[in-house]
Amino acid sequence: LVLPFSFSSPGEVIWRAGPLAVTREGLDLTVILSIKALGITCGAMAVTISVGVFELMMGARAMGAPVKLIAMMSLMTRYIHVVGDEFDRLMWAMRIRGFVPKATVHCLRSYANLAGILLVRGLDRGERVRAAMLCRGWRGGLRLDRDYRFGRGDFMLSALVLAMMAAVVVLDVLA
Repeated sequence: LVLPFSFSSPGEVIWRAGPLAVTREGLDLTVILSIKALGITCGAMAVTISVGVFELMMGARAMGAPVKLIAMMSLMTRYIHVVGDEFDRLMWAMRIRGFVPKATVHCLRSYANLAGILLVRGLDRGERVRAAMLCRGWRGGLRLDRDYRFGRGDFMLSALVLAMMAAVVVLDVLA
């Protein structure tokens, strides 16, 4: 949103509002960057949406991601809905007591108390989950049920993706 206004190249001014001016070059650069960002986002979504969360984490582990990070992601995906449910329950309790969101100090204080309660309850739940996992023999690692190694098909797909990326760069330079 800021880029068309911040591009300081002398060029054709399309729109001006006081000291702010939108130039043709700034608008072109904004459109190009937006299209590239959209392409990257769609590509990342196409790759990750077709894979389950567990397979994605195991693939990250096979590529060398730390075990603690993978375990943390696994627990986060498992318990994020629990925090959401707790938030909904606390907001419902606040509304029952007559809370109406407004731009006041009381409202900000109420939201700060809500965040604090969620933090304390989340910490308490985390300690209980950790204790339960330790009772079940958890040692901090994840067991892999499949062999997640970089094979020939993975190499071919990576080469194809890199070739497509190189083609985009070359076409961008030539244009």
